[in-house]
Order: sequence, then structure tokens, then C-alpha cells
Amino acid sequence: MLHAVSDMTVFASQSAASSSISSASVRQLQSLQIIDQTAEFLGGLVEELGSVTEKLAKQA
Repeated sequence: MLHAVSDMTVFASQSAASSSISSASVRQLQSLQIIDQTAEFLGGLVEELGSVTEKLAKQA
């Protein structure tokens, strides 16, 4: 009986550890997605600024 209880305790601690690792991985992925979206947005802004600058240069 004692052996079964210790097995269950080990299993519970292992599953708790793996769930905390997986939630940390999810948070990292979410951070990467935010960084990716920000980079895309900034890339779009740079393109927009480039086209505005070209238009202004043509008008000058």
C-alpha cells in the first residue's frame, strides 16, 4: 500500500512539473507571436513611410 502511495506521489509531482513546463512553453510561444506581429506591423510602417517619402520627393 505504501509503495502505491509513493508511486502516486511521484506521478503527481511529475505531471505537475510537466504542466508547468508546458504552460511556460505556451507563454514563450505567445511572446514570440507578439514579437512577430510587432515586427510585421513595424515592417508595414516602414514601407508606408517609404512610399510617403517617395511621394513627397516627387512633389518637391
